[in-house]
Amino acid sequence: MNASLPDWHPSLAEIARAAQKFFLEIDANVLSEAIAAYQGPARWTRHVEITKPAFEITLDVFLHAARITGRHAYEAVVAASRVG
Repeated sequence: MNASLPDWHPSLAEIARAAQKFFLEIDANVLSEAIAAYQGPARWTRHVEITKPAFEITLDVFLHAARITGRHAYEAVVAASRVG
């Protein structure tokens, strides 16, 4: 992690409140439980970069859910990090 960035770790309640506006049809308690489950090992990283492996898995999920119709190139979607 970059030394100039604060080591801020939002609480589950803060994350759920921020996410709620994107999931209006989901009960707040259910959303909190889903976020808590997602925060498990190897799923909730502290880095901000979207890695190519993570991007490819995300494409798999969106394709399976029929939210996209084809694979997008990592380089066409993800900007290189400027934090160094």
